Amino acid sequence: MSSIVLTATRDVALTPEAVFETLGGWLFDASFERLEVGRPITLTVPFGGAASGFTIFGRIRRIVWGQSIVIEHSQPWRGVVRLRLTPLPTGARVTMMCDVDDAGVDWMVRRAGMPSSVPDSARGRRWGLLTTKSGSGAVFALGTENAALLAIDELNAASASGENDLIVGDDGTDPAMAALEAERLIAAGCRIIVAAVISASFTAVQQVARRHGVLAVHSVLNEGGRPARSALRLGERPAHQLRAALTPLMRETGGSRCYIVGHTYSWSRSAARVARGMLAERGACVVGEARLPLRHPDYMPVVERIRRSGADLVISTLVGDDEVRFERASHELGLRSTATTLSLVLDESTREHIGAEQSAGLWAAMGYFEASCSPVNRAFVARYRDRFGAWAPPLSSMSESVYSTILLLDRALVTEPDAAPAALVRAVRRVRLETPRGLLRFGDEETYASTTRVAVAGQSGFHLL
Repeated sequence: MSSIVLTATRDVALTPEAVFETLGGWLFDASFERLEVGRPITLTVPFGGAASGFTIFGRIRRIVWGQSIVIEHSQPWRGVVRLRLTPLPTGARVTMMCDVDDAGVDWMVRRAGMPSSVPDSARGRRWGLLTTKSGSGAVFALGTENAALLAIDELNAASASGENDLIVGDDGTDPAMAALEAERLIAAGCRIIVAAVISASFTAVQQVARRHGVLAVHSVLNEGGRPARSALRLGERPAHQLRAALTPLMRETGGSRCYIVGHTYSWSRSAARVARGMLAERGACVVGEARLPLRHPDYMPVVERIRRSGADLVISTLVGDDEVRFERASHELGLRSTATTLSLVLDESTREHIGAEQSAGLWAAMGYFEASCSPVNRAFVARYRDRFGAWAPPLSSMSESVYSTILLLDRALVTEPDAAPAALVRAVRRVRLETPRGLLRFGDEETYASTTRVAVAGQSGFHLL
């Protein structure tokens, strides 16, 4: 049940029908592939303590042509946005109504820089989840909170005592905000923080966790690093992704001239360095590179440079909304006709927001895809849909990693119930756990030692090779 409803109106010099025909881009920054029920959509809501408002990520649930659109969204919180059109003598009035529940109010309070309260808990273990509900990385984090809640539900059902509680933070794709949110989670009683964020944010979280004697766990793909007593980095590594994908990609396409495009922060730089070495080993050459800041405003010139380079392969390490806009630009300018792209952060949510047509033919390499047909994964997907419904974001490597990480840590806590970081790190190394992505065990470099899968995006999702 919503706590409040926020309302905004805009008068436009178009008929209601014309508004529907031209909705994309100009009205509340709406972005979608097609205006159809079930399609993913993003929308800028002009509230939330900032002049630019905030972006919701959801699906179109209902359309009455020329009259109304209902959108069910999952981030920054779960809720509903309604757009209603009323005819005017000189055009139409568009009214936006946004349901804001307690979680939404709390998010807005924190976004405005004010302290938020955490309900008292009489007993039990508090798990901290730091994910990305806003900023350029929010697209790839869709579903992570749902997956964490599913894991907590299952832990509580197994113990029949309801002893586990989840406290969620939003890094905003910003290391400074990540550090503040980590402090908040620790103050709320979390002794473990599972972080599904970019590497720059995790570095900030790790520093806070070390200072407070708390374990920080990076569950999603990352570049790795030196072992630490107060941190674990468990996700896929660029070397594993590239080792799995480059040989079949080059064999399938015949490509050997590669352009690398990515961001200016640590994970992207590390992935590019690994890619250069592996391409050289396979007789390929790098014909150009582009390193760009997060939220780069315009990818058209970048795509044009790639076209002029003569590249027949592209390796993208862009994340979130940047990857969405780069791939849409690549499709619009016809790059797909001359080059095949391997995207290292192309998950199910990102593919959906790029669009089925615009993403067709993109290659991806991850430790988990929702399309996996293993019995464990089929049961996992069914439980997820039963819990969160048909409109919830798809499962992906990002969200599944959060689910499996919580179960892994819970198993380790059986022998180390005090959650002392160094002891938990040692305990995790002894755990073997069957998960939706396969056997979870601690290898020489990472926990997710299961085989990295390669897939190609199609009209209906990923097709595993």
